Amino acid sequence: MFHDAVHGLGSFFWVLVHICLTRKGPGGVRREELKEKNDENEELMPFRRVIFCFFDSSEDTMRANRRHLLLNPDHLEEFELANFHDYFHPLKGRVKEWFHVLHLAHQFHAFEYHNIHDMVLEILDKALESMPAESVDDVGQAVLDKRKVDIEELYGNPFGKLQHSPHPHVSPSNQKQMSVPYSPPSSPTPVPARKRPRTLPAQEDAE
Repeated sequence: MFHDAVHGLGSFFWVLVHICLTRKGPGGVRREELKEKNDENEELMPFRRVIFCFFDSSEDTMRANRRHLLLNPDHLEEFELANFHDYFHPLKGRVKEWFHVLHLAHQFHAFEYHNIHDMVLEILDKALESMPAESVDDVGQAVLDKRKVDIEELYGNPFGKLQHSPHPHVSPSNQKQMSVPYSPPSSPTPVPARKRPRTLPAQEDAE
């Protein structure tokens, strides 16, 4: 498949959504709900299942669930926006606009040539304009201070210093739990390796 502007902006969109879902503000700190100590917490399973099915499962599963979302844009609120960390709530409206642009682009042939980059840039500009007056809390200041130290350490060294890789986001370790659908039936579900890729139970019901 030819990779065009729509695919590029779609990839950027899903990176932003992943950050809003899995991080809890400045510095990229992972949300408590996704830490290993909460692997067995049944109350958090619906949220953790969304992360698994849209970001940490097989390529077939992720592709199927994302395609289902594009075909059923009203599900964006239930699966993605409703699970944003509180810190990213101000971005919900702009993310919804961006998703609407992607939805149209996939629905109408050659939409990618009709200034789609300008549309997304306008959405990002709106997001910047809607940000509150410049103010930095303690967490934000700590991130800025750490960034300053990192820049000072790298200054004058074209190769930088040896850095340890950040701890990757890890899905719930108990994959057996993740393979069992939960209520409501419209929730996304992982794809068993030996079966045809599934998307969402809602699609199966429609069939």
